[in-house]
Amino acid sequence: MKRLVLIVTFFLSLLFLPDPLCAQDHPPLPVLKHGNPQNGPKSYKKTTKQGFVKRIKPNKSTFQSSKPLPEVDLPQAWKAKQKPFQKPKVKKGLGGPVLGKSVKIPLPQKRPEKSSPDKRILDEKEKPTLKAAMPLPPPLTKWSKKEILSARKKCQSLLKNIDVTVKPIKPIRFNACGTPAPLKVSAVSAVLSKKVSISPPATLNCAITARLAKWIETKLQPLAAKHLSSRVKMIHNAASYSCRNRYNNPNKKLSEHALANAFDIAGFTLENGQIVSVLKHWPEEVGQEKSAFLKAVHQSACKSFVVVLGPEANEAHKNHFHFDLGRYPVCE
Repeated sequence: MKRLVLIVTFFLSLLFLPDPLCAQDHPPLPVLKHGNPQNGPKSYKKTTKQGFVKRIKPNKSTFQSSKPLPEVDLPQAWKAKQKPFQKPKVKKGLGGPVLGKSVKIPLPQKRPEKSSPDKRILDEKEKPTLKAAMPLPPPLTKWSKKEILSARKKCQSLLKNIDVTVKPIKPIRFNACGTPAPLKVSAVSAVLSKKVSISPPATLNCAITARLAKWIETKLQPLAAKHLSSRVKMIHNAASYSCRNRYNNPNKKLSEHALANAFDIAGFTLENGQIVSVLKHWPEEVGQEKSAFLKAVHQSACKSFVVVLGPEANEAHKNHFHFDLGRYPVCE
């Protein structure tokens, strides 16, 4: 048993003892000092003769900065691959800076103000020419024969039982404006009544001409006899056909006047010589009888026409009545 213990301890000592042969081939590693003179001393490792590594913390007084590494000569093959440093070349004519010389950078300057065309008169050559992004289609200036014949046929049926003094004129067409069968209306009345002249003659389509004649016979003449004890002799025309937008505003929709589908009345002349003006006699304080007649005329027109506008609608209609056959009913 003792022999077995001695054998085991012998082999264990061989494992922990350094090999003298290896120690001769591989000498102990040099002592490396780690530290930074700015940050203070740090611990470093030291290898003892027995091969153990021991960590030692040096004192502040014994601390020294590490020595620079020795220069090592590179092999000739490495030196051949290294290229000497060359200054970058600057191409002439590009306006770039030259190395080693001071360059003056120009300060930003204000752009000269361009003279507006309102301040001076432009010559014919200097006038700008506006080019459309896409070619505009030509304006529509003609109705087809089928549209004209259909409109005239419808016009005859509308005015069949109405006594009117009209003059058919050429079809009017300019893009969305116009009508295929316009009439120059100078007098309108029903069969049993005297004619009521329109001054100046109005350019209207057949639909509003027939509606106007019916309104004069059934509404206007009885109201004139009731309030003013006389019949209407003449209607003062304020506006009829006109190719424009509403209120002459390009941002508004197309006016019914552009379709010859609207008629504006500025006043009336009676058979007894009285003149009733929408601008003058609409307020009640001027003339109660004439004001009552105009307001009754306005209310009666709302039952005969689609759109009726008067002095209380807006500032644009303070001096006339506006009647048309539009799409949406309005009574103001």
